[in-house]
Amino acid sequence: VGIACGIAAGLFIRLSTVSARLATWPILLRFGFAGVLVAALGAVIPQTLGVGYDTLDSVLFSQQSASVLISIAGAKILATAIAIGVGMPIGIIGPNLLLGACVGGFVGTVVLAFFPGAAVDTQLCATVGMAATMGAVFAAPLAASLALIELTQSTSVAVPGLLAIIVAHLINLTAFRQKSAHRSVLRQLQRQVPDDAFSQLLHRTDVNTVLDASVVVISDRVSPAVARTLAVQVPNWCLVHREGEGLFLVQGRELVDWIEELTQASSELELDVTESSLRRWSIREAPEQATLHQALDILRRHTVEAVCIYARVGRSGRELRGVITRDRIERFTLDRFTS
Repeated sequence: VGIACGIAAGLFIRLSTVSARLATWPILLRFGFAGVLVAALGAVIPQTLGVGYDTLDSVLFSQQSASVLISIAGAKILATAIAIGVGMPIGIIGPNLLLGACVGGFVGTVVLAFFPGAAVDTQLCATVGMAATMGAVFAAPLAASLALIELTQSTSVAVPGLLAIIVAHLINLTAFRQKSAHRSVLRQLQRQVPDDAFSQLLHRTDVNTVLDASVVVISDRVSPAVARTLAVQVPNWCLVHREGEGLFLVQGRELVDWIEELTQASSELELDVTESSLRRWSIREAPEQATLHQALDILRRHTVEAVCIYARVGRSGRELRGVITRDRIERFTLDRFTS
């Protein structure tokens, strides 16, 4: 049972990872493909549809033929793995319990067919198969063994159950060289959370923690009134806009000094910031729900120097909340690790 469930779990995870390559498809096409596949499988094997708890009862408490059990297991692997891979928001605990019960029951039925006198309980095989598949798919042997004890309300099944769970888990790790279903799919989508402390800190910290809120939005042509306002209260950053689109960032102190230098002769001049020699910081945008890891990823991927953080206002509006640079992220992480 442990060997069979390990192979089934390995196939499930591998198929989920392969189908996750379709993440570049439009969501309508991905979900449509998964829906058509599940509908086709359900037309042939109705037990494929739904979570499967009703089918699980029939597998556990009534004798099913080996062909029926292996058909349900194969269809459930295909339907659930592809649905998970394309990104459908479904659970996998129920389907994998059914998968394990079918595989375990299949093994018990086949053994009895070849060895009629063998002391094999197909219901016990199905129950142990549930825990073995769960432990291998989630890479959680201890949780699966505890779940097995809770399901059976007996500790006598713990030893054979733990043996099957460990065997299934090791087969997935060694033969298929895979981690849990969630980690494998996330790695395929390049969203895997690394194990190092630096990346974990960036993943759990949102951008509002370190953003510089001292920023104002100005037009590319600075009027005398705006120039006087900036001179009174100098911001750290100025986001230069043209026709509603952000062009670049300039440091507030540098902009004010440049304005004062050009307006010494006349304070009524309208200045074009795009014609200045000020350093222009290239920018990209991110929502305020983003993490520091996402902000740093934007800086690296797009080779920009700053990320402008926006908050949604109303249904269609948005508001600039602040600016994040690589230097602020580095100083934040350095302070955390040295404190």
